[in-house]
Amino acid sequence: MEEKFEATRLKLADDLKRLLANAEISPFEREKLGLALEKLESGIFIPNLIRSLQASFYKPAMKGRLTDEVLDFYHSLPKSLPMLQILGFSMTGKAYPL
Repeated sequence: MEEKFEATRLKLADDLKRLLANAEISPFEREKLGLALEKLESGIFIPNLIRSLQASFYKPAMKGRLTDEVLDFYHSLPKSLPMLQILGFSMTGKAYPL
Protein backbone atom coordinates (compact mmCIF):
# COMPACT_ATOMS: atom_id res chain seq x y z
CA MET A 1 0.00 0.00 0.00
CA GLU A 2 2.82 2.39 0.82
CA GLU A 3 4.28 1.88 -2.67
CA LYS A 4 1.02 3.05 -4.27
CA PHE A 5 0.92 6.09 -2.00
CA GLU A 6 4.52 6.92 -2.90
CA ALA A 7 3.73 6.45 -6.60
CA THR A 8 0.84 8.92 -6.26
CA ARG A 9 3.10 11.42 -4.51
CA LEU A 10 5.83 11.05 -7.16
CA LYS A 11 3.37 11.45 -10.03
CA LEU A 12 1.96 14.61 -8.46
CA ALA A 13 5.49 15.99 -7.95
CA ASP A 14 6.39 15.18 -11.56
CA ASP A 15 3.21 16.86 -12.83
CA LEU A 16 3.92 19.99 -10.77
CA LYS A 17 7.55 20.17 -11.96
CA ARG A 18 6.50 19.67 -15.58
CA LEU A 19 3.97 22.48 -15.34
CA LEU A 20 6.43 24.80 -13.60
CA ALA A 21 8.92 24.22 -16.44
CA ASN A 22 6.33 25.46 -18.95
CA ALA A 23 7.14 29.06 -19.91
CA GLU A 24 3.54 29.70 -20.99
CA ILE A 25 1.83 29.41 -17.59
CA SER A 26 0.68 32.61 -15.91
CA PRO A 27 2.34 34.14 -12.84
CA PHE A 28 -0.76 33.19 -10.80
CA GLU A 29 -0.52 29.56 -11.93
CA ARG A 30 3.25 29.50 -11.30
CA GLU A 31 2.76 30.85 -7.77
CA LYS A 32 0.09 28.28 -6.84
CA LEU A 33 1.93 25.35 -8.44
CA GLY A 34 5.19 26.39 -6.78
CA LEU A 35 3.51 26.57 -3.38
CA ALA A 36 1.95 23.17 -3.99
CA LEU A 37 5.33 21.64 -4.84
CA GLU A 38 6.90 23.16 -1.72
CA LYS A 39 4.10 21.79 0.45
CA LEU A 40 4.31 18.37 -1.20
CA GLU A 41 8.06 18.22 -0.61
CA SER A 42 7.57 19.28 3.02
CA GLY A 43 5.27 16.30 3.59
CA ILE A 44 1.77 17.81 3.49
CA PHE A 45 -1.11 15.34 3.62
CA ILE A 46 -1.73 14.76 -0.11
CA PRO A 47 -5.57 14.80 -0.04
CA ASN A 48 -5.41 18.23 1.62
CA LEU A 49 -2.99 19.44 -1.05
CA ILE A 50 -5.25 18.19 -3.84
CA ARG A 51 -8.28 19.89 -2.31
CA SER A 52 -6.28 23.12 -1.88
CA LEU A 53 -5.23 23.03 -5.53
CA GLN A 54 -8.84 22.48 -6.55
CA ALA A 55 -9.94 25.43 -4.39
CA SER A 56 -7.17 27.66 -5.80
CA PHE A 57 -7.97 26.92 -9.44
CA TYR A 58 -11.77 26.64 -9.26
CA LYS A 59 -12.69 30.27 -10.01
CA PRO A 60 -10.04 30.84 -12.70
CA ALA A 61 -11.11 27.57 -14.36
CA MET A 62 -14.76 28.62 -14.38
CA LYS A 63 -13.81 31.99 -15.89
CA GLY A 64 -11.60 30.40 -18.56
CA ARG A 65 -8.44 31.99 -17.17
CA LEU A 66 -6.22 28.91 -16.88
CA THR A 67 -3.74 27.86 -19.54
CA ASP A 68 -4.63 24.64 -21.31
CA GLU A 69 -1.93 22.64 -19.52
CA VAL A 70 -2.99 23.82 -16.06
CA LEU A 71 -6.65 23.31 -16.93
CA ASP A 72 -5.90 19.70 -17.91
CA PHE A 73 -4.03 19.26 -14.61
CA TYR A 74 -6.97 20.80 -12.70
CA HIS A 75 -9.38 18.38 -14.38
CA SER A 76 -7.13 15.43 -13.48
CA LEU A 77 -7.05 16.23 -9.75
CA PRO A 78 -10.34 14.50 -8.82
CA LYS A 79 -8.98 11.30 -10.39
CA SER A 80 -6.26 11.21 -7.71
CA LEU A 81 -8.70 11.24 -4.81
CA PRO A 82 -10.36 7.82 -5.35
CA MET A 83 -6.93 6.14 -5.37
CA LEU A 84 -6.11 7.80 -2.07
CA GLN A 85 -9.45 6.64 -0.64
CA ILE A 86 -8.63 3.08 -1.68
CA LEU A 87 -5.34 3.43 0.17
CA GLY A 88 -7.28 4.36 3.32
CA PHE A 89 -6.90 8.12 3.52
CA SER A 90 -9.79 10.17 4.82
CA MET A 91 -11.29 12.66 2.38
CA THR A 92 -12.97 14.77 5.03
CA GLY A 93 -11.88 18.23 6.00
CA LYS A 94 -11.95 21.72 4.61
CA ALA A 95 -10.11 22.88 1.54
CA TYR A 96 -8.33 26.19 1.63
CA PRO A 97 -6.76 27.81 -1.43
CA LEU A 98 -2.98 27.85 -1.49
